Amino acid sequence: MQLPLKTDIKIKSFNESIQLGQQIVTLGSCFAQGMGERLQQFKFDTLVNPFGVVFNPVSLANLLRDSPLDTSRFVERDGLCCHYDYHFDVRAENPELLVEQIAVKRQQVQFYLQSADWLILTFGSATVYEYNGQVVANCHKQPQHLFDKRMLRSGEMNRGMQDVLGTLQKHNPKLKVILTVSPVRHIKDGITENQLSKSLLRVLCDQLSQNNGMYYFPSYEVMVDDLRDYRFYKSDMVHPTEQAEEYIWNSFLHAAMDEHSKDFIKQWYLIRTAMAHRPFNPKTAAHRQFLLQSQAKLSAWRDVVDVQEEYAWFEQQLTAL
Repeated sequence: MQLPLKTDIKIKSFNESIQLGQQIVTLGSCFAQGMGERLQQFKFDTLVNPFGVVFNPVSLANLLRDSPLDTSRFVERDGLCCHYDYHFDVRAENPELLVEQIAVKRQQVQFYLQSADWLILTFGSATVYEYNGQVVANCHKQPQHLFDKRMLRSGEMNRGMQDVLGTLQKHNPKLKVILTVSPVRHIKDGITENQLSKSLLRVLCDQLSQNNGMYYFPSYEVMVDDLRDYRFYKSDMVHPTEQAEEYIWNSFLHAAMDEHSKDFIKQWYLIRTAMAHRPFNPKTAAHRQFLLQSQAKLSAWRDVVDVQEEYAWFEQQLTAL
């Protein structure tokens, strides 16, 4: 009898599927960043983490709420102006420029959310730091004594997210939400604290996913229960390896994508592989035929996605022969 060597997670497909051509917004932790970039690579119309990495649900809810900017929360870091509600990616040389930059990003996000089909939210941690009694998205390397550290309560996370997501879906009824807990371990505060934090986030996702048009994808469970091995973590023992990310990505495709989109992703992967190919002798007839065949495959998708950049690349390669 063959002994089972791992626990497979049976991931159900969502009742609604992501389709090629739909608009997607990703917000949250660095895992949201990685998933969004993969979607972009496969030609999905995706706005990826425009506010930078944000780990906790309260800060995410505040950003989605699009409240007036609190200029008292500006802070200087490394000679640049930042804001406690945003990641260091959102920075400028002075407060005036930062106000303009934030306004542009907020306008971009609200514009996308008015017509987006999907919002992907990845929660990283329920552990937060407060400055003057308010949760910050980023401490910006300020002295530790300025902040009070605590664990968010389940109720406050649920109320904040229920309110803002309900408002977004009221203004855009076709908007669906995918919720997930980041598989990245936040062990700087301790293993037990990380487990408590992830548990609270998982409860939040369960509460939210009871609503129509909201779905949970178990990226955290895939990492810790399905893969469940340190060889799937990078040397920092915190972040998933490229192999683990690929495994989780394929699980996501199974749960969230329709068949047409999954077929396109397979075909586009071949196109990207062809573009990354480096022949020993590019002057051969065989390589020219390889380029022509790859370009022909690309042409088949011209009416589906924008392939101008890739088509021009193949033309350039053929011209150089």
